[in-house]
Amino acid sequence: MVKKCKLKKEVLAKLQKELLKKRARLTGNVEKLESESFMNSQKDYSGDISSGYKTHMADIGSDASGMELMLGLASNQQKLLQQVNDALKRIEDGTYGYCSACGKAIPQARLEAIPEAELCLNCADK
Repeated sequence: MVKKCKLKKEVLAKLQKELLKKRARLTGNVEKLESESFMNSQKDYSGDISSGYKTHMADIGSDASGMELMLGLASNQQKLLQQVNDALKRIEDGTYGYCSACGKAIPQARLEAIPEAELCLNCADK
């Protein structure tokens, strides 16, 4: 039997609004990070050396490391974005607010702090 959310409608609406804002922000972050990473990699590999200097091997390594860092950040943002989207889906289907591991209600304070939380504190600690 699937439990239905027991949060008050106004609390649920507030949390949904926060999740929608977070989704918009994360989407922008992911797009910006991916775009910057792509633009930097295109510039680096295009062979455009407008300054007349050859690229030093250490610079190439630093650029690759920077691109890897940006892609890692984008990946982390994408994971968080997926968690937010999953939480919004749980709101839609009425199962928001219950731990996906043990089925117990997630305290409202936890949801207000981390609205995309899928686990209660006990299960998250495990």
